[in-house]
Amino acid sequence: IGCGMGNLVEELRKKNIDARGIEISSYALEKAKDSVKPYLSYGDITDIPYDDNSFDLVVTYDVLEHLERSHLQRAIKESIRVSRRWILHKIYTRENKLIHLLHAKDHSQRSVLTQQYWLNLFKYIPNITVSSKGIRLPELFESLFLLEKNPNIASSV
Repeated sequence: IGCGMGNLVEELRKKNIDARGIEISSYALEKAKDSVKPYLSYGDITDIPYDDNSFDLVVTYDVLEHLERSHLQRAIKESIRVSRRWILHKIYTRENKLIHLLHAKDHSQRSVLTQQYWLNLFKYIPNITVSSKGIRLPELFESLFLLEKNPNIASSV
C-alpha cells in the first residue's frame, strides 16, 4: 500500500512472489517501469480495491504518517481487512530522530506521532495483536509495527 513506482513490488516479483501494489499518486504510477505497471493500480488506503483476505502480507512503508488523524483507524482497518494474517507498518514517529537530520521538513507528514500513540491505536482495533517477533532497529532510525490478524475471527473490519 503506497507502492510509489513499484520498486518493492518489482523486487518481490523477481523472487516469484505474486506481489501487487496500490498507489494514490497518478504521477508515481505513470513513472513506474513498464514491466511492473501491470501489477500496480490506483488505490486509496482508506478504501483498498481488493477483497477480504487477499494477501499473506500487507506492507506500508512511510505511508500512515501522511494521513490526517481522522483517517488513521480506517486505513489500518483496511490494511487488516485485505490481509490473511500479517500486516507490517513502518511509520515515522517522533522517536525517529534521524529523519530530522537526514531529511528536509516534509509538510505532507500530518501524523508524526509517538510510538505509544500507534500502539494505543492498534490496541483498540479488533482482531489483531501487535507481534514482538522480528528484528528491531533502534527507534532512533525507524518504528516498525508487525500486526498479526487473529485467524479465528472472520474479517469484519
